[in-house]
Amino acid sequence: MHPLLQGILGAVGAWLVFGLIFKDFGTDSLFPLIIGLIIGFNAGKRYERD
Repeated sequence: MHPLLQGILGAVGAWLVFGLIFKDFGTDSLFPLIIGLIIGFNAGKRYERD
């Protein structure tokens, strides 16, 4: 669970940094990225178990 939290916090941190640089805090790509991280993490855990 710790790597998943780090991935989500990294995505949000990068979103904040790029938002400050480009003055655009659109969430159009942030939420799908976080959902993809969660799905990928869970699929990776399931694949590791088998």
